[in-house]
Amino acid sequence: MTTYFVSRHPGAIDWAQGQALTIDQFVPHLDLALVQAGDSVIGSLPVNLAAQVCAAGAADWHLSLELPTEQRGQELGADALRRLGAKIAPFDIRPLTPRESQLNMAQAMVRRFVPPGVSLSDELIADRRAENARDELE
Repeated sequence: MTTYFVSRHPGAIDWAQGQALTIDQFVPHLDLALVQAGDSVIGSLPVNLAAQVCAAGAADWHLSLELPTEQRGQELGADALRRLGAKIAPFDIRPLTPRESQLNMAQAMVRRFVPPGVSLSDELIADRRAENARDELE
């Protein structure tokens, strides 16, 4: 099992070397052909590559930090990464099936018309109970 740290940024590499991480290979770009089940990949991969890492049975550990807008695009050193709260967290990323994607779109469309905190199923049940109660009185 191999642990890859993927970054082309010297500051991120310095930060990683200062953490309690066991890293086998530091690489500027990930060669997906090398990734095997049981491996770990640490970095800020594009989501499609992270999904492929997960599909291979490897663990995807995302490096993230709270980066102010004005610092985006700047090269950051290890100290700056520590100040900005750099951390790694595991993610399990996979593409949605067509059915899941359609369901998410339908739910998003309905949410536009339903106020927060309102449960349509609870309202439907209440309506049915009220209707049954009226029918019993007749």
